[in-house]
Amino acid sequence: MTTLHDRLAELADDVPSGGPAPDLWDRGRRYRRARLAGTVVIVAAAAVVVALVAGISWQRSVPPAPQPAGTPAGLPDRVYAPSRWLPGTDDEGPLGQLAAVVSAERGSWTGTSYELVGISATTGEYRFLDVPGSGEVESALAPDGRHIAYWLTGEPSGAPNGDAPIVGFAVYDTTTGDTVRQAIETEHGLAVDDLAWADDHRLVLDYGQWAEAGDGDGMSNRYGTWTWDLTTGAAPIRLDGENYSSFASVVGDGKVVVSMAKGYGLLDLDDPGDDPLPIRIRRSDNMTSTPVVDPRGQHVAGVWGGSDLDGQSVPNKVKAGSVPAGGGFAELSLVPDSARSLEVLQWTGPTEIAVIRAPEPDAERVALQRLDVETGTSTAVTTYDWNDGNQPTFATDLLGAPTFDAEEPPGPLDPRLVAGLIVGTVLVAAGLLLLWRRRVRP
Repeated sequence: MTTLHDRLAELADDVPSGGPAPDLWDRGRRYRRARLAGTVVIVAAAAVVVALVAGISWQRSVPPAPQPAGTPAGLPDRVYAPSRWLPGTDDEGPLGQLAAVVSAERGSWTGTSYELVGISATTGEYRFLDVPGSGEVESALAPDGRHIAYWLTGEPSGAPNGDAPIVGFAVYDTTTGDTVRQAIETEHGLAVDDLAWADDHRLVLDYGQWAEAGDGDGMSNRYGTWTWDLTTGAAPIRLDGENYSSFASVVGDGKVVVSMAKGYGLLDLDDPGDDPLPIRIRRSDNMTSTPVVDPRGQHVAGVWGGSDLDGQSVPNKVKAGSVPAGGGFAELSLVPDSARSLEVLQWTGPTEIAVIRAPEPDAERVALQRLDVETGTSTAVTTYDWNDGNQPTFATDLLGAPTFDAEEPPGPLDPRLVAGLIVGTVLVAAGLLLLWRRRVRP
């Protein structure tokens, strides 16, 4: 009979003789060091990549040094194409007085859209303007750069005409960030044409009423020109002159150029009446657009539509001259050294105009200059890229102020790219760690 003692003795006989391997401890330490070294290298490399991506992203987001404190407001000597990933005023606060506004593509996590970018007149900083209710890129910057007017989208009282019906307009204060909304009663939405500042507080607007819903284009007879005063906030007032129709351009100092049966007229909003000062241009003078008139109605200028420049009407030379006191046609002549002009903005002095010019044939950048209509002497104000006609809107009160040296705005990286690089780095590091731990065994 086998006893428990016998069975234990048999088991003891089957145990291999000898102790543990002599280098087992050293092998264990080498294995531990190898795993630890690989882990440290992988984690350190991932940390370097993440830090590098974060550092580049931060560096590209840092704005240039602002202009010194107390620097007077002015226009930059160059306008740069803004990055689509610039911050907005909702994040960074309002910019204050603006030198210019330009529409630009703005990026988001879900796509892009065209929105307004403001350029500070005192610091030179660029920032997207988070103006509420704007469905249109079209806007108007006040001459002093302190307000922006734009069409307001919303819901009409009846079925809408179009996907984003216009139901009024709004004015954004660039200093406080406040917005004044002016709703206009409309059943299907407004058919809008243009809006502009006649001075620092008065708007001139052309709009009518869509007469039907859907995608129809029929308008009622309520189309016309209206004025609105920011200081009172009262409802818009229609200009009902018998001898003129819609406004064609703004002059400043509360005056606008309106269309008349025989040419144009200079209308004073303080005393509109029915008889604007007539501004008549001979057909042979062939202006390419509405003539630009000085506030006194004594001088007129515009880009000539002649064909002495390879058969093209624009760019071309500028024609300027005086308006007869008693009416009649303006006496115009070609301005010396004014070739390659694209647009006349306004009169900045008795003999000086602000004009947009392409200095060289096929130039990618154009220049805003002050041009003496008598001598042809020009003074550079600023330059910018010509992007399919998407030119900046300038604060015209600052055209005579000294310009400042502009620095290129920051170009932040696409946050989706940054997030993807960081997440991708972490995932790759995790995969390498797992592979390393599987390959390095005792």
